[in-house]
Amino acid sequence: MHLHLIMEAIIAFDIKKGISKNGSLPWNVQEDLHHFYNKTKCNAVIMGRTTYFSIPDSKRPLKNRLNIVLTREPNKYKEISNSFKNVIFTNDENIYENILLFPNKYSDMYHVLDKFFKIFFIGGNEIYKKYMPLCKTIWVTQMKEDYGCDLIFDYNLEDKFCEEKVFESELCNIYKYSIL
Repeated sequence: MHLHLIMEAIIAFDIKKGISKNGSLPWNVQEDLHHFYNKTKCNAVIMGRTTYFSIPDSKRPLKNRLNIVLTREPNKYKEISNSFKNVIFTNDENIYENILLFPNKYSDMYHVLDKFFKIFFIGGNEIYKKYMPLCKTIWVTQMKEDYGCDLIFDYNLEDKFCEEKVFESELCNIYKYSIL
């Protein structure tokens, strides 16, 4: 296992910990989008199928990143995988272990990855619950408003992580949660 490979999570939620409304992100806050892009570019992002398809068509797959989409039916999405060089649909819930064991194989195969790339878990709720305990760092953008979300993030970060505010604006705060 390569020591340089790091697993982190990145999430945004509203003041009531809502993460989506009607299957998509209910806000369009530039600070959050820039933070997300700058943190995840040239890295691997792991997400669930619902999260992948909640990304607007024109932004999907996320550019300059290896998009790994966990789904129970990867064969259903072969056409998408074949159309893009930076997306993998898989039912292998432990693909991160293979990446940890063979990071050079992935960076050689997927030129969007930096030599010392990270793995980011980017949603949705099932992905966060399953993989956040494996992460050393979790990046949180907290919106300062209630967006009436119908999906709530219910993982308690304060139990295992210490919080550090790294950015503040009128619309949101960005926190870095590090393992205690």
